[in-house]
Amino acid sequence: SLSIGAGFSTTNGILGDIGLREKNLLGKGQDLRLNALIAATKSQINLSFTEPYFLDRDVAAGFDVFRIAEDRQDTSSFDTKTTGFALRAGYPFTEALAQRWKYTLERTDVTNVAVGASLSISEQENARTLSSITHAISYDVRNSRLAPTEGYFARFTTDLAGLGGATRFLRNRFDGAHHISVVDEWVLS
Repeated sequence: SLSIGAGFSTTNGILGDIGLREKNLLGKGQDLRLNALIAATKSQINLSFTEPYFLDRDVAAGFDVFRIAEDRQDTSSFDTKTTGFALRAGYPFTEALAQRWKYTLERTDVTNVAVGASLSISEQENARTLSSITHAISYDVRNSRLAPTEGYFARFTTDLAGLGGATRFLRNRFDGAHHISVVDEWVLS
């Protein structure tokens, strides 16, 4: 499939987006995506590949490679360039319960810091490396993942950074939704 878009963002100005996706690469069910975004103050490119039955098992595994360049001179007095990749795998325990793992390594270069920039921005100049692992467990009993009308899902995600690199943190997130069909074609979420 091919998608082309254009728009305007108050943050990035006029933007154009193009995406290519093959959901059944070589007839094996593999998913390959290439997306590019070009805006007045931001450019981004992402390449993603997913093998739905890695090693002939019920494990979806894949990788992402990305590059993002942002001109933040007007709002924050610096520019950034981020390059990185992620390796990911996910598998179900039951029809409703699933687990996902992801490792991310990225390098962000902060450049062109303005002379009058604040001390906190000046200290960020140069490169920063982020190495993190993410674990997510989810429970999903919705009647549809695309357009649910009843049921609920819950997901608990933990990110741990500091497996190398200079950035260290532990972040836990919980998100979910409950869908209730009120009347025909109306759903309360």
